[in-house]
Amino acid sequence: MFKSKWYVINIKNKDLKNLISIINKININKKFFNNNKNNKIIIFNENFLKINKKNFKIKFFYRYSGYIGGLKKINFLKFYQKNPKEFLKNYIIRSIKNKKLKKFFKNNIKFFKNNYLIKIIKNKILNF
Repeated sequence: MFKSKWYVINIKNKDLKNLISIINKININKKFFNNNKNNKIIIFNENFLKINKKNFKIKFFYRYSGYIGGLKKINFLKFYQKNPKEFLKNYIIRSIKNKKLKKFFKNNIKFFKNNYLIKIIKNKILNF
C-alpha cells in the first residue's frame, strides 16, 4: 500500500510559471497519484504571488453556461482580485492535460494566505 504524502510549497515572491513548473515536477509519478487518494498539495503565501500585470490585462478566462449567449469572459486581473484561490486553482488545473490528475488536483490542493501551519506540519517546504 502507498503511503500518503503531503507536498508543502511556499510561493512567496514566485511567478505563476514557477508555480506550474513546481507542480509539474510533483506530477512526474502519475501512477502514484492515481492509486493513492490521500496525497495533498498545500500552497502557502498565495497573496504574495508575483503577477505581471501587463500580460494579464490582455488574457481572459472564458466560461460557458450552456445557454444561448452564455459565454462570459473575465479579465485575469479582475478574476485574481476577486478570488485568488479560485484563480490559482483554475490556472493549475488548466495546465494539466490528464483528466484523472485534474480530478485529483481539484480535490487535493489547499491554499493558505499565511504560513502559520508550517510549525504544525513538519515536512520540508519546497523552495525552488
